[in-house]
Amino acid sequence: MRGVVYALFDPIDFGVRYVGRTTGTVRERICNHMSEVRMFHPDHDNAKRRWLRELLVMGIKPSWGVLEECDAFDLVEREEHWTNELRPSCSDLTRRRFNGGPKPWLPSQRSCF
Repeated sequence: MRGVVYALFDPIDFGVRYVGRTTGTVRERICNHMSEVRMFHPDHDNAKRRWLRELLVMGIKPSWGVLEECDAFDLVEREEHWTNELRPSCSDLTRRRFNGGPKPWLPSQRSCF
């Protein structure tokens, strides 16, 4: 089975805000993220959901880009790799920090939907 590591970035400043993984389609996963935001529960709040909620209030959706396709077995490792690579150049990255070194990434400017 194959999987995808993807990035969500802010459609206003194009800064990478989140790195995630899925074995489904990126579109399906983003729809799940947005559904989680719409069904707000204070015990499940985090930086990613607060950022997505801000976008919803403005009537806009996050943009996204595929960082890597890989075997599903390697998804967690590859997600951590990309989080480490992007963290130094993306101060607003909402995902927790993993150990790693800097490498800037310029996202493709694709719309979420």
